[in-house]
Amino acid sequence: MKQTLLSFLSIFIMNLASGETIKVKIFYDKEWKVCKESTASYYRICNWNTDKNYFDGEFHDYLINGKKIVEGNYVNNKKSGLFIFYYESGIEWIKGEFKNDIPIGIWTWKYPNGNTHFTLKFENNNFYFINYYDENGNDISSSKIDFSYSFQNDYQNPNMLINGIIINKMKEGKWFIYNSKEKIGFDLYKNDSLIKSKINKSYIKINEKLINNTLFIPYSLYACDKIIIKSDVSIEDYPFLSVFMKNVWRPIESAMGILEDFSSLVPDNKPMYIDGIEGVNKTISQNLIVNKKYVTECKNFGWLYYEIIIDENGNVIDQNILKSPDSIITEIALKSFKSLNTFKPAYFKGKPIKSKFSSRILFREPRIVKP
Repeated sequence: MKQTLLSFLSIFIMNLASGETIKVKIFYDKEWKVCKESTASYYRICNWNTDKNYFDGEFHDYLINGKKIVEGNYVNNKKSGLFIFYYESGIEWIKGEFKNDIPIGIWTWKYPNGNTHFTLKFENNNFYFINYYDENGNDISSSKIDFSYSFQNDYQNPNMLINGIIINKMKEGKWFIYNSKEKIGFDLYKNDSLIKSKINKSYIKINEKLINNTLFIPYSLYACDKIIIKSDVSIEDYPFLSVFMKNVWRPIESAMGILEDFSSLVPDNKPMYIDGIEGVNKTISQNLIVNKKYVTECKNFGWLYYEIIIDENGNVIDQNILKSPDSIITEIALKSFKSLNTFKPAYFKGKPIKSKFSSRILFREPRIVKP
């Protein structure tokens, strides 16, 4: 009976651990990409589901100085419930609710002085103005208002703008989207009803409206959901994000720069390859272990040491086998270097330079079943 109980508890604990939700701290740079603490502009304290690898539960976002700027909640990786955004002063900026990742119901925007600016109702991917106030708190909803709202579409387009006319709480005429000062397109409204939408300089008609509800929500929320990880971030920084750290450009830390006089130096930025040195070694070793000659004829196994030289464009221009356990491994390895993709070159004083690095790969005797 005791043994049965212990077995049951062991299974229970293992199942609990596999679906554990842990509290974590994630640092973000100014573009809301996951980064090292030393380069962070923001950070998030949140609950992370280690089984499903997503946000689950409440979270709080902060400026790096510790001032809270967002609080909200996730349910099974979907934004759900009340979300509040704050000015750096601590005054509430935006407040509203999500359901299954979609903004719903009444949302309120406030001025930096704390007075209400305007309220919107989100319903069926439409937005409706409920009230509009001036900075002193006077209700000007019945006036003609030239409405402008700055937003960020992604980290490459931080200066987007929505602009249109409100008359007696209703959208009227052309509602434009601008990227900086360039018009991207417009939605045409009459008495708050969408008539048509057109996009780009030729104003090609499109089947759905240009200004959707999510554009009113600060970009940081959607950027965090994407989990874009900076290339210098390692698994040691965020072990719980390891599943997202594949196919990421990473520096070749052992690389040295090469100047025109062939002298070596430490570059300002190391050359980079998808998944770093592990990606390089994987490309080389995969070409070897599937080679029939390696599997059937190679007699000696062990460490292969190699050196690679990269030019200013990231191309491999020379490679050398420094030490090899077998001539067959040497022969096939030299051919396998041609399978390497282009690197991102090293940089010194703002200019790309040549670089070189060396590494090693362990080759073990293949496990083959002999007839």
